[in-house]
Amino acid sequence: SPAPHRRTTTCAPPRPPEAQPCALLVINICSLSWSDVEAAGLMSHPLWSHFDILFKHFNSGTSYSGPAAIRLLRASCGQPSHTRLYQPADNECYLFDNLAKLGFIQHLMMDHNGEFGGFLKEVRENGGMQSELMNQSGLPTALLSFDGSPVYD
Repeated sequence: SPAPHRRTTTCAPPRPPEAQPCALLVINICSLSWSDVEAAGLMSHPLWSHFDILFKHFNSGTSYSGPAAIRLLRASCGQPSHTRLYQPADNECYLFDNLAKLGFIQHLMMDHNGEFGGFLKEVRENGGMQSELMNQSGLPTALLSFDGSPVYD
C-alpha cells in the first residue's frame, strides 16, 4: 500500500437534483478524544443518537488543535508529516472543497474567535477552509479562555 501521505480518496459524482437532501456535520473538538468521552461516561449521551453515521476512529496523528484541524480539513489525502501540513497540498486533498463539489454548502462555526495562536488563519491558509466564520455577536459567553477571549455557549 502507498505511504500514508500518498493515500487519497475520490468523491462520487454530484448527487442528482431529485436526490433526498441530507446534511453533513463535522465537529472538531480541540483536545477531546473518544477515550475522553468514554472516561467521562458520555458514550451513550443522547447527542450521538441523532447521527446516522458516526466516525469514531479518526486519528489526527497530533495532539495540538491547529495541526489536528489541518489534518481533518485535508482528510482526502492521507497523513502527511507535520512539516508537510504547512506546505501547499494538492487541490483534491481539501475535504470541504470535495464536499462542495458534491453539492454540500459549507459553514464555519467556532466557539471562540480563532485569534489565539492564529488558529483561524492557520485553518484558512493550510486547511483550505475559506467559509466566513458565522456571526458570533449576541452569542452567550460561557466562560473566558486562558487568553481572556470569550468561549461561546
